[in-house]
Amino acid sequence: MSLISDSIIVAEKVQSIAKKYKDKELNDEIILLQQKLSLLSNENIKLREEIAEIRSDVLSNKNVYMDDNGFLRRKNDEKKYCPKCWNKDRRLSIMPNHGVKEFDGINEYTFECSACGFMVYSKDNFDKK
Repeated sequence: MSLISDSIIVAEKVQSIAKKYKDKELNDEIILLQQKLSLLSNENIKLREEIAEIRSDVLSNKNVYMDDNGFLRRKNDEKKYCPKCWNKDRRLSIMPNHGVKEFDGINEYTFECSACGFMVYSKDNFDKK
């Protein structure tokens, strides 16, 4: 059983005790508590469904692809994500630009994963002007 279900059962037991002692104020408060627990339970179910939908979307490969510069990208999303984090944990970690490095006389922009430190070097800056 869930914590919310257990709480509702306890509230019902307390309500039956309150009825035995004919304490209307306590009984009214218990009814209010049961209503709030019911709302909380409904919200919990809704959030679990949303999490499952988001998790399914993130874990599916249908919206994720590797671009020509070595970044993981999502359809309709301009952000660059770490291919290492995706391949290891199916986690989308953003790779911000960390400046320019020179390699063999060629300037390349450095993008470093904020989660694992993996780096991608690109001739393209990707910064919007």
